[in-house]
Amino acid sequence: MPFRPIVPDCYFFVLWRRFLAASGNPKVAFQRMATLAAMAAAGPSEFQTPYQFGNRLRRALPAQETPVSIIVAAYVRKRYGNKNSTASERRLLTVAWRRLRLPMLWAVIRRRVK
Repeated sequence: MPFRPIVPDCYFFVLWRRFLAASGNPKVAFQRMATLAAMAAAGPSEFQTPYQFGNRLRRALPAQETPVSIIVAAYVRKRYGNKNSTASERRLLTVAWRRLRLPMLWAVIRRRVK
């Protein structure tokens, strides 16, 4: 009888699309970052501004300071400035998320394993 994983492949695909897939949308990237941060016990508090949350996350993941800053700035620009992102800003946001997502995922796993 062949080995059957406990979690079917479709669940992995859904999780990837929901939390880890790259997006050029600042709101989506910020929400994914906040969700993974919350899973790693570094999520935003209700009273925090996006900048305060970004500072907290940069302290938790100091090697990821630049991607966190890019995502927070893009989110604030879109959410509070009502400015649309240019094509180059969307590409930069996508690259920032790709650099940040795996270190954040490892932070979640390290927290869950402890």
